Amino acid sequence: MSVPQRMTRRLSVHETQQAAMLLRAGGLVALPTETVYGLAADVRLPAAIDAVFDAKERPASDPLIVHLSHHLLGEDIARGLVSTGWARDGQWRGAVEALSAAAWPGPLTVVLPRGPRATDRITATGPSVAVRIPAHGATLSVLDALGDAVVAPSANRFGRISPTSADAVLTELDGRIDAVLDGGPCTIGVESTVITLVDTPAVLRPGAFDATLLAAWIGAPVATHAAPASATPHASPGLLDRHYAPRTRVIRLAARETWEPGASPPLGRFAWLCWSSPDERVWPWSSACTTLCLCPDGDVAGAARRLYATMRDLDEACFDALFVEVPPDGPGLLTALNDRLRRASSSTPILRPTLDGLLPV
Repeated sequence: MSVPQRMTRRLSVHETQQAAMLLRAGGLVALPTETVYGLAADVRLPAAIDAVFDAKERPASDPLIVHLSHHLLGEDIARGLVSTGWARDGQWRGAVEALSAAAWPGPLTVVLPRGPRATDRITATGPSVAVRIPAHGATLSVLDALGDAVVAPSANRFGRISPTSADAVLTELDGRIDAVLDGGPCTIGVESTVITLVDTPAVLRPGAFDATLLAAWIGAPVATHAAPASATPHASPGLLDRHYAPRTRVIRLAARETWEPGASPPLGRFAWLCWSSPDERVWPWSSACTTLCLCPDGDVAGAARRLYATMRDLDEACFDALFVEVPPDGPGLLTALNDRLRRASSSTPILRPTLDGLLPV
């Protein structure tokens, strides 16, 4: 795909007016959020939205998330991004109000019936639209200065590791976009939870907020099954089996307590991203591989914040493979981390090191 070349500027966190001017003129600007950096285009400009797909090399079947300012939420719904009749009379109006009060601004995306301003390009021709209010002061200032919403998928080539810093955006999209607003590193580091309120409430993509917490907020059960990736158009971004992936092959390893004593790593140049600090049971791995710990201090939020940046650093080192020790099962970010690593490894089974080699669990 031939993508028109642009001169990409790095804007400081204080240059929000300049970012809004670029968006209003049809430009593409990567904006910081608490989750990952998003590639923004003015929701009113079809040509700019098309350019987002081109810059990211994104398939048309993958819908975009619309980002709003909390000051513009009710006004934008009234303008028709979300079905105004549904918002006024629908069964889940109270659920939207509860979620917005509890989670916005924050890492939650809500899928709702679309209105006339949510075009087929935004929704991938589907009947719903995904909306959220990001929790980053600079981006909220850009949205207020723009006076409308933006579409903002992650600011990376499609399927690749999402960027959590301005430098990572430039690695992915330098020359393809007009600017990146440098708001520093993202504080959460994995994409937002996506909940659909169309038909049965369900989590389509796990994130910081899990189904139990969402159910408590809306006062109704929330399912945890994701929509099948084979269904098109997709109900939400992030449903493909392979996604959030480095170029380097990712191989998930079971928790080290399941490893056979004496199991050695395969021959080659490998990196090992372990969950907690290595110990004597896995000494051959830590001595034979480049070893980094994702959660050495038990801080799950810190592990999520470091995940993509660490995977990107290891990817750039061109190893034969990246072994990743799976995080323990758990709520919230633990579920999200396991989901992202599963998609990064293309849904291959979790392997257990034994004396006979790597065997499926």
